[in-house]
Amino acid sequence: MKTEPSKILEGVNPSWVGVILAVISIFVAILLKMAGLEWISPTFAITGMIIIIPMPVVLFFYWKHRQKTKDRSFTAATPLLPQPTGRVLVEIHGDGVAYEQEFQIDGKARVLLRPESGTQSRTLRGILHTILDPSPENLEHFDAAFQMDVGEYLLKTIFPDSAEKPLPPHAEVFLHTRQPGLLLLPWHLLSQGDIFLSSFLELTVSVSGLPPENRGREPCRLPDEPKVLLVLPESAPDAGAHGEALENELSARNHTLIRGRNLRIAETWKTFTAALARFSPDVVYCYGAGSPEGIVLEGGRTVGAGMLADAVERMSRRPVLIYLNAVGGGAGIVDFGLALEKWVPAVISSRFVTNADSADADSAIAREQGLKLLIDIVTRAAAPHGAVAGLFGRLESPKDTNRARWLTPLLFRHYSEWRAKVPETPARAIHDPHWHLKIDRVSQFSTVAAQTLQMVREGRPRCQAFVWYGTEGQGVKLFHQRLYVELREYLLNFNATLHEVRPEWPMEGVDTDDPGMAFRDCLCDAFGVGNLDDIPIAIRGLTQGAAGKQTLVAVRHVPVDSRRVMNPKTLKAYLTWWDRAFMPILKRERGQFVLLGISFIVRNPPKFRELVLEKERIEDLRLKHTVFRLLDEMERLAERDIADFFKTHNIHLPIRNRDAIIRRTLEKTGGHYEKTVGELRRLVNESWDLGEEEGRDGDVAGEDEEY
Repeated sequence: MKTEPSKILEGVNPSWVGVILAVISIFVAILLKMAGLEWISPTFAITGMIIIIPMPVVLFFYWKHRQKTKDRSFTAATPLLPQPTGRVLVEIHGDGVAYEQEFQIDGKARVLLRPESGTQSRTLRGILHTILDPSPENLEHFDAAFQMDVGEYLLKTIFPDSAEKPLPPHAEVFLHTRQPGLLLLPWHLLSQGDIFLSSFLELTVSVSGLPPENRGREPCRLPDEPKVLLVLPESAPDAGAHGEALENELSARNHTLIRGRNLRIAETWKTFTAALARFSPDVVYCYGAGSPEGIVLEGGRTVGAGMLADAVERMSRRPVLIYLNAVGGGAGIVDFGLALEKWVPAVISSRFVTNADSADADSAIAREQGLKLLIDIVTRAAAPHGAVAGLFGRLESPKDTNRARWLTPLLFRHYSEWRAKVPETPARAIHDPHWHLKIDRVSQFSTVAAQTLQMVREGRPRCQAFVWYGTEGQGVKLFHQRLYVELREYLLNFNATLHEVRPEWPMEGVDTDDPGMAFRDCLCDAFGVGNLDDIPIAIRGLTQGAAGKQTLVAVRHVPVDSRRVMNPKTLKAYLTWWDRAFMPILKRERGQFVLLGISFIVRNPPKFRELVLEKERIEDLRLKHTVFRLLDEMERLAERDIADFFKTHNIHLPIRNRDAIIRRTLEKTGGHYEKTVGELRRLVNESWDLGEEEGRDGDVAGEDEEY
């Protein structure tokens, strides 16, 4: 079989050809000159030219052979990765555009790249495999320019007339194929003229594996009070914190999305399927670890696409949206979209890689993607295709923006129009959607806030350390959340940003003569670094893009509920080590401050306070860089505390019966902080549902007003 010259020369850069010819000419001229001056013999000069002149040709054919060998070995080494080859039906709808065409896409086709990329071309197969199973050195080259080259190639492939007929704003692209490799190509990168169309023209891309004859799309409505199921196995990275953030943000925007009402949480496959059958959620969000076989839930149970599709099919009323956010799932999660789209109008499938080196960064992106998309779709009435298209521009956590853009999820869309209503929010009657975090604890919060803000304003000290304590259920954990929520707002006035890390206490090594190693490992794990010296660099990474701002890092240790984990004696050792070993490293970096928060859940608060202040005398420690303070006990709530708080914050409860409601609530909860907060949240939401107009309390004049 003859090989076309164009195939032989494919991938050759003309600029490099010119450079090589120039170098050869220079060498030949030097040899001829040296022979003319009789510095070398003519035989030696001729021999040198015979070696030099054909050398580039030999090297070229060796390079072509090596490239083919690499491609063959790469394909053999990655048999599980899908191939981007097959037929795809393309629909494009927009203002003045009604386009439909079927194409054959070849995974071996090469994408020509701009010269500055350092690589002349890459195959579609190579690009997809690098995204799905990358090595760090490969992804370094996948910058914005590279992504635009790929996006422009894909646009020309599915819409050859794009140069003469640019797509209008808000165009909707639909891609139909059963080939997972084709679905996983980065279609969200569609580009033209060095702009990403999803960012600048709000172009949306949706995919489907349904046959063309079954692609009929109908309007879909999200109920006004949607029921949301969160599947959050504890084994998933930071699942607890993620669930806490989801519950806080959703309930602040939709007062019905609280546990026990329109929000449920499952961890295992058993509780997941039970919630599908009995709760009948409208929206299902599953966050967990992914594998080629499916999503790993609590207890190591792997749920495959067929299992979930069967469970959904059996539901009497099926969800309108399922969002599968699986870290490390690689190509496996796309199978869920193909299996579920027959039953569910919108299925969002994460697109995450299998590289263990980036697992922490990817899980942070995954959590923020999940939070932003659920807020947009469930509480802001955004259509899923629009929310996914605009997601990248709203992300804050990724420090590697190129990587984050690759990880934009897939949307399997089987609806023509998404209908939703922005929910009523208690914020219309409550000035602060986070009011439930701010009940009482005035003295404790005032102390922390005043000293922390003074530190940031004056630049000294560099660390404020606080310890607070209380019995189980008295809001010890909630106080961590309150500090983060309120300080984040206050710091806006100080040109400062707040970031939080959550170290877990070491399980061993703290009771030895030298617990420093255990403390060091605990802190390094929280910041994701190998040694203490790298922590200031990690903090700089948290604030990338916020030049000129100061940074306050809230180190939020997991609350201590056992003397074996931490006690006043080991607390004293930790603070001493912190000030001696860690703070001098942090002081090298300007504009970085730390709020160290340590909380204890104890049985005997007075005894704990005595041990800290009298026996260990921790407040008398000679600390150079840290100021330590033990806060007052988190005590039970009193009636006056709640009444004053409700008046101050305009909490929506019937004015006429407010005191009686508070009194009955405290009788029911015994002043137990967390039970009282939960009961008050329920009462506020019920009061909002009743739609009581407070003004009617004054409609009827009292007897003492008749004169």
